[in-house]
Formats: sequence, structure tokens, C-alpha cells
Amino acid sequence: MRRRNAESILQAVRQQPGLSRADVARVCDLAKSTVSSVVDELVKSELVDETGSKESSRGRRPVGLMFNPNSRVAVGLSLDHNRLVIVLCNLDGIVQAVRTKKLTRRNNLQSVASIVLPELQRLLADQDLVPSKIAGAGLAVPGPLPSVPAACTEGDKLNYESLRKQLARELKCSVVIDSNTNMAALAESRLGAARDCEEALVVRLGQEVRSALIVDHKLLKGAQGRAGELGHVKAPGIERACKCGKRGCINSVAATDAILSRCQSSGAQFDDIDEVISSAIGGDRHCREALIDAGLAVGYGIAICINILAPPHLILTGRLVAAGNLLLDPLREAITKFATTDNLLNCNLVFDDSHNHIEAIGASLASLSEDDFLLNLISESSAKAIQEA
Repeated sequence: MRRRNAESILQAVRQQPGLSRADVARVCDLAKSTVSSVVDELVKSELVDETGSKESSRGRRPVGLMFNPNSRVAVGLSLDHNRLVIVLCNLDGIVQAVRTKKLTRRNNLQSVASIVLPELQRLLADQDLVPSKIAGAGLAVPGPLPSVPAACTEGDKLNYESLRKQLARELKCSVVIDSNTNMAALAESRLGAARDCEEALVVRLGQEVRSALIVDHKLLKGAQGRAGELGHVKAPGIERACKCGKRGCINSVAATDAILSRCQSSGAQFDDIDEVISSAIGGDRHCREALIDAGLAVGYGIAICINILAPPHLILTGRLVAAGNLLLDPLREAITKFATTDNLLNCNLVFDDSHNHIEAIGASLASLSEDDFLLNLISESSAKAIQEA
């Protein structure tokens, strides 16, 4: 009960900055003595700041209280293709620091786990932070990521849960996990292009082409979390083999691995999709053709989504958006060709490349969105002191 009281008080101070202790007692319907003892502990733990005296017509002026979002950090980690991204966000989800590490194809999940922790420790040290300041963490991984672990069939995806558990043990905090696409959609809905949208479709171009549907500000994940497989829609004129075993999937020409493989087959030595994009911008014919074909295929898939779902907002994100009009022009061409006119006119298309680390940011936000997050912010020592008050 005491910890719940503390959670209620912290929530009130967060939502209504500047409340005095007396104000908090009234808002939370708690005894002033209870509020005073709890607030003292929250101030001691730096979760709440005292902001000085408020104006009062008589007597002693009460002290205002403010939630301190910089008292802790949330960690967001993203694994995609051959890159690890780590972000530190404050408790309001504002990015404080970013660290990027290039991985090689020799890095399996076990070796990645051994890389993540030292990289995170370096990032914390750069910000003069200790691990005890980590309030929670989120892990974004290539999807789909079924909500039922036993439903996984791919080797790497079977190990993501063990990676999450290992990180939770080492960081001594809760670690949430979801697909890169869902984490990107979460970030877009909270801080990005969909932040004012009740309904939106987010399409992410990465290791696979996937989508996430936001309805009433919430992600619609489908049965076992498998919704959003846009990359496995068959596109016209494509006969390339897909990893799923079928032919003609959008992923077979628009997933980053597929684009890399195609460009490498021309004799070029590319290790990263960013190198392909850079070469295409520089005029490389093979790279440009690969991006054009990717844009046409993704545009067809998006047009199908527009026809079926009629989303009022559609946000395109992911590393391929950095290719600019080399990718976006053919994508727009395909959308215009295949989407119904009325649905297209009522759909706000946004190409969002403003956040280079959107998946990791979403992962940190996911950790801040967990049930009982504020309750878990209260340290064990503070909780003990509150119980003894």
C-alpha cells in the first residue's frame, strides 16, 4: 500500500508540476503526514525536486514539487542487419546519448551479447552515469517476433528471449523486447510523425519490409504478434526467390540483405546498405537500379495497404529512406499507379528520416511504458523507508 501511495504521489507530481505537499495530499486523497514522508524519500532518491516557495497570501509559503526526468535513464537497444545502436533517454523519452557499433556477419547472438554490455558501459561512462541509474531497457530486434516464443521457427529468433534475459540479469532491470518495426512505430506515435495521430500505418524498410498499424494510439499486433508482413506480399514482375521459400515477395528485392546481395553480384564490395546508398547517389548504375526496383515493389505494397486499410496517415521510415528520391520517386510512382484515387487523396504520406535511431528510441520508450513503471522506479531502499514510515 505504501509503495502504491508513492506511485500515486509521483504520478500526481509528474502530471501537475509545481504541486505543494498539501496539494498532493488533496489530489491523491492521502494524509498530509503520509505525503510528507513519501515526498522526503522521493526527493532523497532524486525522483522529485523541490522548486522553491510558491506564492501564498499568508503564512509560510509552500514548496512546489517537480518530477525529475533526468534522475534516471532508459536504455534502448536495436539490432538490425549489421548494426547495433544504443540510446540513453531520460524518463520523458528525450534522447541524451547515442552509440553505434558496426557488427559483422560472424557476430551471432552470443557474441552480440558480449559486445552490448561493454558498449553500454562506455556510453554510460561518457555521460558520467553508473548502471544503478538505469530505470529500464528495451530491445528491438528483426521481426516478426511472435508473442508466443514457442511459435518461433528461425534460429536467431529463438535466441532473442535468452538475449533479453541475459541483459536483464546483467543490467538488473526489466528488459522489454519487440520487433524493430513495432519499436519504430511506438517512437513515431509518441515523439515522431504520428504523435498526433489516432490511426496511422508505419512502414519500415530494413532487414525486412514490415508494417505496423496504430489504432487508437495502440499497436495492432495480430495473432501471436505476427501482423505486418508487408514484405511477403507478391509484387508484379518479380520472380526472385525469397527467404520464406516463395518467389516474388517484396522482400526479395527490397529487404536490405536482398539489395546488398544484388549489388555484390555485380562485383562491388559492399558490406553495408549505407555504402550501397552512397554509391547510388554517386551514380553507380547497379545500385541505382536496385533501389529503383525496391521502390517500385514497396510502392505496390503500400498501395495495397492504402486500398484495404485507408489509413489517414502513412509514415515510411527505416534506413533506406536515406536514399531520398532515388527510392522515393519510383515508390510514389507505384503508389499512384495502384492505389485508389479517393483513398490516396485522404492519406497523408510522410517520409520520415528525421530520426536515425528510431528503433532504439522506441525500445527505450517501450521500457518507460510498462505497467508499474513508476512503481518500479522507487528503489528498494526507498521502498523500505516508506514502509517503515
